[in-house]
Amino acid sequence: MYDVNELIKKDIVTCNTPEEFPKYFLVIFTAKLTDNKPHNETFIAYSKVYIDNVRVIYDSTSTLPLRNRYDNAIISCVYCHTTQSTGPIPRIKKSLINYIS
Repeated sequence: MYDVNELIKKDIVTCNTPEEFPKYFLVIFTAKLTDNKPHNETFIAYSKVYIDNVRVIYDSTSTLPLRNRYDNAIISCVYCHTTQSTGPIPRIKKSLINYIS
């Protein structure tokens, strides 16, 4: 997902509008967690928020600027990782268009 998000980011910063929601992102609900723990309610809840935020990136009727829609999706990754696996958070934050340290 990280690599695809980087491609989406590249499109957005070069003023290209991403065209189609990457349906394979839906594997988030069945993917194995790094530590092989089962998915808990928190993970499922954050995954739903993430998927909803990614879908908004592709919503051409949204009035929210595309860069903000993208950053909202990435921020939902950060929030989830604060509860599940904190290691990737610095790398995830670098995926933000409006990077925060």
